[in-house]
Amino acid sequence: MPFHAAGDYNGDGVQDEALLLLRTSGRGFAVFAVIGSRTGSSKLIQLTFAPNESWDNHYIETAKPARYDTACGKGLATTPCEHGQPDELNLKHSSIWFCRFGSACSLFWWDTKTKKFHQTLISD
Repeated sequence: MPFHAAGDYNGDGVQDEALLLLRTSGRGFAVFAVIGSRTGSSKLIQLTFAPNESWDNHYIETAKPARYDTACGKGLATTPCEHGQPDELNLKHSSIWFCRFGSACSLFWWDTKTKKFHQTLISD
């Protein structure tokens, strides 16, 4: 399903979800993470918002824990290594692919130190 993914995104052993949700009118969409909890309610986090883009050429899915070369690390001319962008990601738990069909992909990954998601471009 291109609009739903599931995995343990923050590494706490509890299943989380990712959702690509459409605007109720007009163009646009947003991507959210729903962080599950053993006790209490889940936490909804907006990862990105594209108010004027068409949703039908985007998708999300779960990325497995692995080492990923980033666009910066691959030396892609449009993504110079600046502003703290890493050359590679070595992810210990699942993350969220956010892609445009036939085009760019990025990963939303959980930083255990800051307890926040970061977005890193993997391909353009």
